[in-house]
Amino acid sequence: MEDVLTPPLEPVPRHPSDLDVFRARLAETVSWCADRVSVRDARSCLRSSDLRPTCVPWIGCGGDLKAASPTQRAEIVDWVARRRAELLASAGVMPRMERLEPVQRKGRLLAYLPAGTGWDAAAEYTTNGLFDENDTPPWDCWVTWVEEAETGDSYLLCWIPEGLMGLADSGAAVTPMESLVWVRALDAPFVRRLQQAGFR
Repeated sequence: MEDVLTPPLEPVPRHPSDLDVFRARLAETVSWCADRVSVRDARSCLRSSDLRPTCVPWIGCGGDLKAASPTQRAEIVDWVARRRAELLASAGVMPRMERLEPVQRKGRLLAYLPAGTGWDAAAEYTTNGLFDENDTPPWDCWVTWVEEAETGDSYLLCWIPEGLMGLADSGAAVTPMESLVWVRALDAPFVRRLQQAGFR
């Protein structure tokens, strides 16, 4: 498929206060990732060329969340989410969380905090490349970038499918600065809203 390289025409909330926006993005993420899981190919199975963020031409960091500014991080994640939605729609797939909920609940939400990334690539080594050298989760599973207005914190929320949860758990355990945190253990305003709504 050819890459769509035009910048987004409408802004996407960086702090998605509307849970319906998050629910729709999560449904798209689950639909895209569920059948792509391969423990043997953890490095590549959720890094599809169609969603590769280096395709974003107006971002000078080449799509690298660790190197990007906070504003660039939001734009990169928004581009991936929109591109995924476009590709699903063009294939005639209209994800609905009501139908995908059993699959979604078998997986788990993970937060990535670039500011806590170390330099030892321990998570990459431990997970056979599921996370990269900067602890970044694979882009296919990115849901949204969150900027907490109350605390000033920011982080990526992604969805880890059931088949990769063991590897992800091993990776999170070796990040000493906690760049990878399961949402159920993260104390943040938006995460509390998600938990109250039944997400985990």
